[in-house]
Amino acid sequence: MEIVKFPLDCSATNWCQITIKELNEGFLGKLRNNGNVYALFLEAEDHAKWEPRYVGKSARSNLRTRISNHLIGKHEKTGSKLDEVREAVLAGRKIGISYILVEPEELRGYVEEKLIPLVEGWNHHAAKKR
Repeated sequence: MEIVKFPLDCSATNWCQITIKELNEGFLGKLRNNGNVYALFLEAEDHAKWEPRYVGKSARSNLRTRISNHLIGKHEKTGSKLDEVREAVLAGRKIGISYILVEPEELRGYVEEKLIPLVEGWNHHAAKKR
């Protein structure tokens, strides 16, 4: 799992997008073509474990952009979890990311669909499917 780095001076009104991107360039640079199903984790309040909060999928060529939408910045029409990530980080929680490469790539939706029910958290569309 990759632990995402956020600067201490980020706030709700100043999300420090450039600095977040710079701090995480090492793992962001490895994403493209190396994964297509991913999970966002939130460190538990007692810091004893990591809780899966969101499962998503992306074309492997677009994984870096999709993860960046969740962590750094997004278009208003993008269904990213930036608001949830921002809220957690500002409350002092850590965010982790794990990803896998599903092949053939056409199966990534199937794998995501099977994982979503196992995750309590930010997959709001999962409640509609149950």
